[in-house]
Amino acid sequence: MRVATQEEDVILQKISTLQSGIFNTENEIMLCESQIKGYKEKRRQLTTKFFTVVIILAFILLISFGYLVHLKSDSQLTVALFLGSGGLGLFAIAYLIYSIVFFVRYFAQTSRSNFWLGISEKMQLDNVDSLELANKTRLSQFRSELKDYREQLEERMKTYLDLKDKNDKIFEEELKSGKRKADFNFDAFDSYTEVNNDYIKFNKLRVDLNKLRNKKQNEEEEIDKMVINEANCHKSIRLFFISMILLIGSTCGLFVMALFSGSNYELWMIHLGIIIFIIISGMAVITCAVNFIVKLPYISESGIAKMVADKLGLEYTKADLEILKDNIYKDDAEIIRIKDEIEAYKEKFKNESDEV
Repeated sequence: MRVATQEEDVILQKISTLQSGIFNTENEIMLCESQIKGYKEKRRQLTTKFFTVVIILAFILLISFGYLVHLKSDSQLTVALFLGSGGLGLFAIAYLIYSIVFFVRYFAQTSRSNFWLGISEKMQLDNVDSLELANKTRLSQFRSELKDYREQLEERMKTYLDLKDKNDKIFEEELKSGKRKADFNFDAFDSYTEVNNDYIKFNKLRVDLNKLRNKKQNEEEEIDKMVINEANCHKSIRLFFISMILLIGSTCGLFVMALFSGSNYELWMIHLGIIIFIIISGMAVITCAVNFIVKLPYISESGIAKMVADKLGLEYTKADLEILKDNIYKDDAEIIRIKDEIEAYKEKFKNESDEV
């Protein structure tokens, strides 16, 4: 072997730079994909909480409206009784204020309009939609860069190999003609390791193996989450029906007690109990119902479940379970194939080293 020429040395440095660029860009792509997934999950959580708050608020406002209509007194007395009705009025006002604050924060975190983006900056909140869009833009740029890097690497490798073959032939001819002595024929490129297509394929296989392992691990984690979500959904269904039975049974019981009660104080206490119990039980039922709707795509493949998953942006639902299992099976087969190819290259490099 011979020492690399200056021209070859320059090309090898460029090849090394391109390989480093490819490695760094692939890491950036994986980071962007992970962040995009995180922002989708954050938006899903915020949307679920948004619907829960809206339904509970509507329920409280309905109860409050019914109570106010039932009083049928002058305005000042009505307001006084409403605010003093066992805390119903104060609770309704407090929850209304909380809901308004939550709605402002929700739109500031999820809306792409300039107005809400300005609000999110003033409130120092992360706008998940804008962050997701920014990461998608970066992801597109990195993928474009990766494509350019690989095309440049392929071009540089072709240039290098052509130049190397040409210089090798000149070197061999000079050895035969006596222009060079055999003593000058020492290991190639001094501190450089010889670069050829086999090394590039070997390194690419290692990168592909790492990506496949990460992909398989993520898919296995998603399946585990699906099992947990399915168990939570079944639990939510049970809680939903228990809450409904408690709500109906307790309210009916209190109304029956009111019919047989002769004391105004007892009637007032029963009336207060009905209001408090309806509010607490109703909120529990609403929360469980919303939770059930959100978890439905993880236990059902029905059209409604798919529609919910589409509206909330849910991924890896029950409909995707078989796809995930098939992907894991394919990934396992591909991992075995790549491992075999890597071992074959290692054996080839070892034999080449022994020959030298």
